[in-house]
Amino acid sequence: MCLYTGDEPGQLCCVVAVNGMKRVLRHAWARRPVLGSRYVGETPPALAIQKKVLSKIRKPVTLPNITNLSILRKDGHPSIYGLGGHIEMDCSH
Repeated sequence: MCLYTGDEPGQLCCVVAVNGMKRVLRHAWARRPVLGSRYVGETPPALAIQKKVLSKIRKPVTLPNITNLSILRKDGHPSIYGLGGHIEMDCSH
């Protein structure tokens, strides 16, 4: 079972480690993913709540943690490739 919260971590920017150094990446108009990096920020509050709730239910479930994938796919905004640009929420990550 996979749950999606709609809470999009790093929507405007994200903190990543590149070659051992922390960098903040703003990605509203990015066209390439972050390569060779790992997320070094804090766990988003929504994810922490989900983990706490799921740990207390009777039937065990696994919550796939795709937070890092979502953050590192800074190029997941398809509207930048069309006419009109980024107007509304359009994340595909």
